[in-house]
Parts: sequence; C-alpha cells; structure tokens
Amino acid sequence: MAYFNEFPYTRNYDADLGWLIRKVKKILDCCDTAQEQLEALMQFMNDIENGDFPEAVVDAFKRWMNSNLLDIVGELAANVFFGLTTDGYFVAYIPESWDEIRFNTTEYDITIPEYREFGHLVLSY
Repeated sequence: MAYFNEFPYTRNYDADLGWLIRKVKKILDCCDTAQEQLEALMQFMNDIENGDFPEAVVDAFKRWMNSNLLDIVGELAANVFFGLTTDGYFVAYIPESWDEIRFNTTEYDITIPEYREFGHLVLSY
C-alpha cells in the first residue's frame, strides 16, 4: 500500500501513458476520416470545375431555377422600358444596372448567321 501513500504522487506515467496512447489513436482515426472526406470533396469540386455535374446537383439547380427564375427576371425586367421615338424608331431605356447586357438588332448592328432577318432584338452578355 505504499503506492498510495507516496506524496507527491510521482508515478503519473503508470496511468497517463495508456490514456495518452488512446487519445492519440482517436485523433489519428479522426484525421484519417477527415482526409477521406477532404479527398471526396476535392474530387467533387474538380468534377464541377470540369463541367461534370452530378445528377443530384443538376436536379436541385433545375428545381431552384423553376422556383426563382421568374421572380429574378421580373425584378430586372421591371426596370427596362421599351417604346418608340417621335421619329418612329424603336428605343429601349435601360438602367445602369444592366451595363453587362448589350442590346442589338439583327442585320443593323449585329450579324448572326442563323438569323438573317432584319430587326430581331438580341440580348448579349
């Protein structure tokens, strides 16, 4: 019983070494799992960057577009006004927020081989 009567208790290595080994093994197991998950995530991101979207992502994007696209376009289109000038020319009043979008007319200021007819409105970005 001298084991319990020692003061200060100097034999920490008896119990602590086993505890320390168990903790290190647990941390290593977590690191292995995290490494596998990280590699899977990196492969997923590489697939998306290469245009190879998983079917679940495509389906989710289609559902989101069906739910939200009309609202988004409605907000933007509400700010564009079309009309005629006093000379009879077609005119579009476009807000500054639409700077990325170019408005052209076929066979007037843009030529598109598939659309040889004059006067089609073309929105480009």
